[in-house]
Amino acid sequence: PPNPIQDQPGPSTTVQDLPSMSYPIQESCGSSTATSSSHPPSDNAYHSYGPGVPDDTPLHSNQVIEGGLCYDSYSSSRDATPGSSCPNSSPDNSSDEVIVYTPPTFLPKWYFELMAKDDDLDELTVAVDKRITLGELKTRLETYVRVKSDFFKIYRVYSNNQEFEWTRLNDNMISQADDTKIVVRLGRALKKNENRIQVFQLLPNKSNPIKHVLDWIIAKGMSIAQCKIQILEELLLDNADFKSLTQADLPRLRLRKKSWKNPGTVFLNQQRYDEDIPTCTEIFLEILPEPDRMSELCQFSLFCRRWKPSEMKFNDFHEVIIDSPTTDELKKQISTDSDIPLEFLEFAKGKGTFPCDISILEVDELDWNPSCLQLKEWPLCINDDGSVIYYRDNREPCKELTNEERRDIQKRENIRLSRTYENTSAYLPRKEKALKIYTHETTPVNNKNHEDMASNGSDEGVSEK
Repeated sequence: PPNPIQDQPGPSTTVQDLPSMSYPIQESCGSSTATSSSHPPSDNAYHSYGPGVPDDTPLHSNQVIEGGLCYDSYSSSRDATPGSSCPNSSPDNSSDEVIVYTPPTFLPKWYFELMAKDDDLDELTVAVDKRITLGELKTRLETYVRVKSDFFKIYRVYSNNQEFEWTRLNDNMISQADDTKIVVRLGRALKKNENRIQVFQLLPNKSNPIKHVLDWIIAKGMSIAQCKIQILEELLLDNADFKSLTQADLPRLRLRKKSWKNPGTVFLNQQRYDEDIPTCTEIFLEILPEPDRMSELCQFSLFCRRWKPSEMKFNDFHEVIIDSPTTDELKKQISTDSDIPLEFLEFAKGKGTFPCDISILEVDELDWNPSCLQLKEWPLCINDDGSVIYYRDNREPCKELTNEERRDIQKRENIRLSRTYENTSAYLPRKEKALKIYTHETTPVNNKNHEDMASNGSDEGVSEK
């Protein structure tokens, strides 16, 4: 293939005028390598070294120039540094001359051509070689985006209109079909060992408990404590919803794993991303009412909610932290927080995805007082932070409801739960029905008669037809 560097004409300069920087050359020159076709090899031959070096520079037969450095071809160690001397074989020349190379101007390696431009839609149509890399494509787009490639991102758009960020600069376009669509967005591009994560605020007692806050770039090996500091600075700078926070509120911040809609493992300050914590793309941010009490890996954080049957309502969520994953420890901690005597306390695990909402008319259907000693045992099966626990005082009587009150409660609960499902689930929990589609030729007889009756407005019209 053609050599893009040698195809460029070199500047007219002498050896002494060359700048002090090294640049790799494309071939080694010496007695053991190919020489210029215009000069026969000799002990004091003149060779063509490429752009920036005059052709009349003498080179001894046992010397080789590589990457702007001068070596002896018979030397086993090539530890010279840029700017090392290359002695001339001529006895008259006693001075050392430095031979270096000037970097060439950028020449694109692969084909790229602008085919069409729509300023109104901010769209470009370009034709590129499929071997072009993402890095070179971004470099070529700098002219049109008008910012450096480090400060815009490339997203691939798939047939279902989903967008995924393209981050690997060495990827090419071979796997992309014709008319592939990409989206360019301003923002800092990812560097090596960096991941972009989405930060969501967890609001357990809100009707919509999950709220997107910001997109954040986290480096591999970064500690959670350092990540909290940077996120808090960003929130104080750009987000109006967090103006009440100050730097003194840093101990009240908590980061935890996000498993779809469910809160998961609490991240501790000393843990490091991608080392102690697996790589993830979404995390939860909590702003606690008091400094975080989670400090050990053996601790469990659970969301607990009291059920009051005499009032037919739930209290707000509150957090319970236990040091050992046993049911006795859980009941003891709930009893301490709620002032319910231990012997009268009953609890059950919530079902479904967070916040595990349930109709107040169906609370008794939960599995109260499970017969297990460890939280990880069936039917609890609690192996991580973030599970929902309902509890009650078994001495509290249940409110007697009339039929009319029950119907009103049922109607309100259906509305509340449907709204909750819209906020936290990707689907509504309703029964699906098949939809039958007929053409004019395949319409059933009953449907035809019904249509004719509607068009004629009487049974008589149907009989005539």
